[in-house]
Amino acid sequence: MQLAPSLGRVYDRSRPVWVDLNELYRHGFLGDASSATLLIRQQGLVVSGRVPGTLHAWLRTEEGYWAGLVSFCIAGRAESTVPPLALKHLVPRGALRPRRPEERGREPQY
Repeated sequence: MQLAPSLGRVYDRSRPVWVDLNELYRHGFLGDASSATLLIRQQGLVVSGRVPGTLHAWLRTEEGYWAGLVSFCIAGRAESTVPPLALKHLVPRGALRPRRPEERGREPQY
């Protein structure tokens, strides 16, 4: 894909990033969490915290904001039988942080 530099940048080699799901989904999902059964709380998709992702491109929105085209997975908790869900999504700049290659899939401890 060829883009004018003011509209975006596509990387020949994708870049590792952290995707902040709290920021990406900061408006949350509508629903009543208190009505969730124990099974749902144990097996439902986790859409909070940070997950490793791969940045493929920066693209500009019509309002002038930058968004990253990012591949990442969300999954259930460790004991969940739900397989990870692979996504390729436009992610706001504020929800992305560089990830060092040595961090692999594990978030650094601060």
